Amino acid sequence: MVTKQGEILVLFLVFFAQFTLAQDQTFSGKVVTNNGLPLPTVDIIIKGTIQGTITDIEGNYEINAKRGDVLVFSHIGLKTVE
Repeated sequence: MVTKQGEILVLFLVFFAQFTLAQDQTFSGKVVTNNGLPLPTVDIIIKGTIQGTITDIEGNYEINAKRGDVLVFSHIGLKTVE
């Protein structure tokens, strides 16, 4: 027989698991050309949202996203990559 405390513990664990899985994570990287040169001003957007960032002068970026989100990289004159 499950006790009331056991039910509360199970509910807490389920909510905690959902909360931790839904947390944003910080993803970072560097966008470079085929020659390895940094590529500044690349737009990086989370697909289906308006949330995004842009690479700095050294091609570095940092974005908060959920696991499973798709990042879309685009730059004028270059092919968009997901």
